This record gives sequence, structure tokens and C-alpha cells, in this order.
Amino acid sequence: MKRVYPMVAGAVAMTVLVALAGTAIWPPVSMAEPAVTQTVPIVNFARQTITFEPHTGGLHQKTAKFELPFEVGSAEVALTGFEVGFSKAEHQLRSSTVHVTDVRVNGRVVEASVSIGIRDNSGNYDDRFEGSVDLLVIATPR
Repeated sequence: MKRVYPMVAGAVAMTVLVALAGTAIWPPVSMAEPAVTQTVPIVNFARQTITFEPHTGGLHQKTAKFELPFEVGSAEVALTGFEVGFSKAEHQLRSSTVHVTDVRVNGRVVEASVSIGIRDNSGNYDDRFEGSVDLLVIATPR
């Protein structure tokens, strides 16, 4: 939906097109001048949850893959939530790790490496752990 707002500057009527659909006319032009349209980048979002099955022996890594309906110009992937824990037994938690790294764009696809890890007081990844990571991709079209 586009709205046209007339503005008065002295005796000259000016028109500004406010684009709610991603385009705008700026600067304001008089009614006698042709309008210049400039495309404004639109930011798009997509969500995904990555589930990690029980694992032991080090960080557990997966690749998150977002397929978008447009050619991507640039993108970032944000961590919006996570849940990690030991699979079977109760342990005292020493440290937990959640990483989102290596964001890559290839056409309509955005990928990122996602890693989780959890260690007990031994300091080793010798106990089974599992979890999930919630992600948000923020992308602009090419």
C-alpha cells in the first residue's frame, strides 16, 4: 500500500511517496518534475532449530542450511536460544559451549557452522550430551 502526502513549501506543492512496499521517492519533488524511484534494501528473516543427537568425545558440530526464496546479497545468523544437557546421568556442570560461526552465502542458500559441547568436573567431553540450538538468519536480497 502506498500513500501520497502533499506538503506545502512556500507556494509550491510537494509530494513525497512513502513506500511501505520497499521503494521511496526522495528527495521530495515538485508536481512538475518526474519522480525518481530508489529501491531500499529489505531485510528478511528465517528461523530454524538444529537438534543434536547424543554425542561424546568433543564438540558436536552441524551445518545449518537456510534456503531463501531470493538471491541473497548478505546475511548473518544469530543464536536465539539453546538447550544442552547430559544425556543419561546427572553430572555437575563445569562448562558448556555453543558457537555459530562461518556464515556462508551461495545464491539462495545461507549456511553456518553450529557447535555445542558440555563438560562435567573432569574437564573432558567423556559423557554423552545432547541439545538443540535455535537460529535466526537475517538476510538482504542481492
